[in-house]
This record gives sequence, structure tokens and C-alpha cells, in this order.
Amino acid sequence: MRALIISEPVTKPKITASTPQPKENEPLTLTCVTSHAVTITWTRRGTSISSGAKLSEDHKTLTFSSITRGDSGEYQCGAQNPVSKDFSEPYAVSVLYGPDEARIEGEVFVRPGSSITLTCSADSFPPPEFQWKVNDTDTGAKTSKYGVNNAETEDQGLYTCVVRNPVTLRTATAAVYINMTAGFAVQI
Repeated sequence: MRALIISEPVTKPKITASTPQPKENEPLTLTCVTSHAVTITWTRRGTSISSGAKLSEDHKTLTFSSITRGDSGEYQCGAQNPVSKDFSEPYAVSVLYGPDEARIEGEVFVRPGSSITLTCSADSFPPPEFQWKVNDTDTGAKTSKYGVNNAETEDQGLYTCVVRNPVTLRTATAAVYINMTAGFAVQI
């Protein structure tokens, strides 16, 4: 007598995550939720899965012990058995990071009557919040750019940009000293 094995089709796989907003250098586990699968596979759209990611023995979970911004991307899992095969919808992983290395760009030698124009930037996801201080006094400015029109001698000093990621709550700071230089009269 022969045994008759009846297989049910796999259920549509779905990816769940241990946290919806993973932060850089923290763990993340992706789980492929499906039924009746004999084989589960993982892919990452456009590139390979990081060598730092580990699969569970049954391949249902993909674990990053310390996820990096380079691991951001769309992941899919596939489920298969002898009678069917199906794939999950792409699951977007956006790793939160930063801010890293705040920078200020702009001219630091300024003549009286001219403008001070500074731009602050830092690598961060999501985009950071900004705060500007002059000589340790909050200016109230909250954008990446800070300026003074018609600068005077009193505008000389230390300009500081504090960059803050609203989700990771990390901060980075950059500062420049603005020097007011004497104007030179040119005779023709």
C-alpha cells in the first residue's frame, strides 16, 4: 500500500519586524510569517543581504545583531512546498542614524556692512532638527541656514550649530568663529 501525501498550498508570506524603526547599531529581526512552507528564502532588492545577517535554522527569521544604514532596503521572503510557491510584498527597512559629523560652511572673515551666511549639515535619517547659537545664546533659528544682513562689529563671535535627530535623540555640534575685518579704502 502506498501512502498518499496531500500538500496544501503555502499561505502568502508576510514579513514582520521586531521594531518598525530600527536604529543603527541595534538589533533587528525580520520574520517570514507563512504556513505549509518546506523552504523559505530571503532576498534584498537590488543587492545582496549583509554578511552580518544570520538566518535561523528553519530560515523563518533573518537577524541583524547590529544593523547599519547600509542594511536599509527592501526585503522579501519566499515560501515554497512541492505544490506551490509565493512571495511576500517588499518590506522596507529604513535604518535610523545620526546625526554624524556636523559641519558649518560659510565665510568666516566678514567685513562690516556685508552679510554673514552659514549653512549647517550632518548625515542623518530622518533629516535632523537645527538650533543656532551665537556666543552661547540661542538665536531661535531652527533651519540649516543662518544669516545676518548688514553685519556689525558686535556680530563677531562663536556661531554654533546643534543638530538633533528627532527619533534617535542623538546630537552633533559644529562651531565657527566669525571675525569682523576692517574694510580697506581703495583710492583710484
